Amino acid sequence: MSTSELESEFARISLGMLPASAVPKNVMHQIDFVSWDHQIFPGLVWRIPDPSLPEIRYHDAGMIEGLRVQEFERVIILVEEKIRAVIPNGDWILKREAGMKEERGAKTQKMELIWVDKRQFETSRRIPGVKTQDGAVMDLDCTLLFRIVDPVTLVRNLILDEGKYLEKDVDQKIYEVMEEVVISEISKNRASDIHKLENGVRESLNKEMSNWGMEAAGLKLNSVLQTRGQIQPALREPSPGIEATKPMQQTAFKSLAKKEQQAVASRGLSPEAEWEARTKKWVPLSKRGEVKCDGCANDVDWFAECDQNCRSTGRCKLCKECYLKRKMCAFA
Repeated sequence: MSTSELESEFARISLGMLPASAVPKNVMHQIDFVSWDHQIFPGLVWRIPDPSLPEIRYHDAGMIEGLRVQEFERVIILVEEKIRAVIPNGDWILKREAGMKEERGAKTQKMELIWVDKRQFETSRRIPGVKTQDGAVMDLDCTLLFRIVDPVTLVRNLILDEGKYLEKDVDQKIYEVMEEVVISEISKNRASDIHKLENGVRESLNKEMSNWGMEAAGLKLNSVLQTRGQIQPALREPSPGIEATKPMQQTAFKSLAKKEQQAVASRGLSPEAEWEARTKKWVPLSKRGEVKCDGCANDVDWFAECDQNCRSTGRCKLCKECYLKRKMCAFA
């Protein structure tokens, strides 16, 4: 079915999906509407049922009575892993007995709901050791603004075909394409022309991301020129609390954390006391089991970021035990 057919009223009615306005007001208060809580389930999409979280509420999508879809969301309905309808924003009532059973004696068909967020998102990555046409070697900090413009294509090509829907998987997919496109474009141009290439790189990204129903809305490239012939920065252990040079765009929160870490180091605290004083990041319930310590590879409920500059693609996330041993790199 085409996208226009999936968005049609006929597609919704065939599944028993009716606007809430069609239900008497005295019945509305009896209906339990399900909506996407973006604080609990962050990311581009939210699935019911979610294969990665089998214990969540509403494990059986067929038991849902009503949907509440926000203005910037769309809900894709799948039956037996086939896209059957696209639900726009609004309140909707689902009549479970409609369109969900086959011949008499056959079991109820499996239904799945996928919420899609159409707002603009941002992801940033550093691509190290990029060579230009004139032989310069630089690290590139890339900030990409993107959004989902075709939820049906996203679900069909990225989720159903490739099985990627978790935030970390989608981010990694985008990064792989970003790295390939950026390295290819930069290698054809001189170092002095980097900032003139942003539109061209964005257009090349658009061609790739359109296959997933996404659009590259903006791209910012910041370069850190290395010494000629130097492929990677020299690895050295910084003094405790001293961070490696990072891109110019820093959030206020990160800047505050850096000052706090330097203050801790200047007081000469023991490793145990430094751990207690250091800013830690908690893993939300929805992400438990996905976030692991980069040192021991065990699941963590909270972690602290290592203050050493061993990695160019990001700082290690460490549990308490590994953080106290961090003088030896977890990746050495």
